[in-house]
Amino acid sequence: MLKYRSHAGIFACILVISTGCTTVGPDYKKPELVLETSWPEGLRSAFTKEASQEKPKWWEAFNDSVLNKLVKLAYQQNLDLRTAGLRIFEARALLGVAFGNYYPQSSLSGSGVTSQQSEHASPSPLSGDTTYSVGFDSSWELDIWGRNRRNIESANASYLSSVTSYDDLLISITAEVVRTYIQHRTLEQRIRLAKENITLQERSLAIATVWFQNGGKTELDVQQAKALLHDTHALVPSLELDLERAENALAVLLGTTKSKIKPILVSAKPVIPVGPEQVALSAPADLVRRRPDVRSAELQAISKSANIGVATADLYPAFSLTGSVGLSVLDGIPTLAGGANGSSFGDFFNSDSLTYSAGAGFSWPIFNFGRIRNNIRANDARFEQAVETYRNTVLIAVQEVQDAAVAFIKTREREEYLRSSVEAYARATELSQLQYKDGEIDYQSVLDSLRELVQKQQSHIQIKGDIASNLVAMYKALGGGWQLKYEDGIVPASTLERMRQRTDWGELLDDISAKESEPPKKGEHFPRPDY
Repeated sequence: MLKYRSHAGIFACILVISTGCTTVGPDYKKPELVLETSWPEGLRSAFTKEASQEKPKWWEAFNDSVLNKLVKLAYQQNLDLRTAGLRIFEARALLGVAFGNYYPQSSLSGSGVTSQQSEHASPSPLSGDTTYSVGFDSSWELDIWGRNRRNIESANASYLSSVTSYDDLLISITAEVVRTYIQHRTLEQRIRLAKENITLQERSLAIATVWFQNGGKTELDVQQAKALLHDTHALVPSLELDLERAENALAVLLGTTKSKIKPILVSAKPVIPVGPEQVALSAPADLVRRRPDVRSAELQAISKSANIGVATADLYPAFSLTGSVGLSVLDGIPTLAGGANGSSFGDFFNSDSLTYSAGAGFSWPIFNFGRIRNNIRANDARFEQAVETYRNTVLIAVQEVQDAAVAFIKTREREEYLRSSVEAYARATELSQLQYKDGEIDYQSVLDSLRELVQKQQSHIQIKGDIASNLVAMYKALGGGWQLKYEDGIVPASTLERMRQRTDWGELLDDISAKESEPPKKGEHFPRPDY
């Protein structure tokens, strides 16, 4: 009876200790950020404060059906995006591992062992004994100092970070598809204008040739006209090369081959997309909640903060409960002398075959020569690094918005001047050719007009493409577009089916819910796991 009372006392002590559990290490506090309350006055023309005008699918503001189709295909087929989606499921599984470590660990074991001793090894050798045993073992490290809870907190933050990393990649890929498509349409327009200028210069060469053949002008005019014509001809292959590269880039972004996207590109008139003149945006502080990369940086800081608690728990004793229960028999096989040892296999389920053990223990690394404290310090330094990275990510986000907004505004101003310049040079070219034909001016004036017309037309078309590209950069900087993933899921159904056939994933392959993906509302924090 005394023996059982002592066991009861041990478990009572452990129970009292476990009810007083604490969680060591710091609780995460959101770092302070210094942000302006409004955008600079010079950027106001690019923004509108009407939140109702915000477009999660911002690329639809360009009103281009081909572009909408390409973005959709990229979301469905981009291979980097699929890889990022699979990392989410990996992080889910690792979060499950962290949760599993919080609870008792049990195992079922069994064995059957036959042994035969040498006749010369012992005065009374055993012969042909077989031991059968089956048992159930369990152990539980009590989470008195919150080590496992901090591990779960860290794994949960890493999981949510994988979600926001996917969102950030989705935004980047979408923006790159739109930008490359705009570049493709811009190059098509530049090639068209170059070919039109070739036709114009061929007419000018014909006029110079007639003048030379009739003795009115020197051969110099003819050769200068040919040189300009060849220069313009040489521009076309260079532009066509860039066009091929843009198509190849689109093919990679869409996770397919160029032959598959070519019919899509030629299905509509090659026009440079034109977006709205303003973008909906409120205060700079909204970027902290809107941009996935900013949220991911904060989640990394949360994970690093929890790791400080994991390391701190090593300073304190670790308590554990262990226990086992099982059945064991020694089945004696007749010896050469006709005797038998032990019991028979039929006694396996006899109550006398029952074995059990129960106990409690602790370990406390009191002499570690500073290893534990230095590990805590290292984790603390990692946390501070993550905080600074988070702050820097916020500043970079604001910078990207401002840079894109300034570029958008200034390219529009430049486009107005270039448009007027193109109109002036077109008229000057027309007048110079007429005056040269009438013999009123020399051919150098015609050459200057033709050369400048080509350059200004190319610059004007390029700047129109730059306006659209800078608008894309502004949409990307604002962090919109990740909501697209709710339409078809983050990983193709065929991939999920292969994973289910290989491995029992349970409910872990369910799609991402809005609770896991959407940014916290103003004043809210990222969710903590339920233990």
